Amino acid sequence: MSAHAAQLRRIRRRRGSSNAEIADLAGIARATLSNIEAGRCKPSVPALARLLVALEVSDAEIAEIVRSYA
Repeated sequence: MSAHAAQLRRIRRRRGSSNAEIADLAGIARATLSNIEAGRCKPSVPALARLLVALEVSDAEIAEIVRSYA
């Protein structure tokens, strides 16, 4: 699993949100979020931005995810 995938999953779980809830808020398919969290694919930059908004991440967490995304 990639670093960004693990971070996104950890943030979602810490928030207490389901995969379906965050996928719906971010406007992406539930299967897509599952694949992203499993490290099977990387989200596009727009999809990543929508996920970060849906997860209500802090600036520090955004910086950490962006660094691991490269």
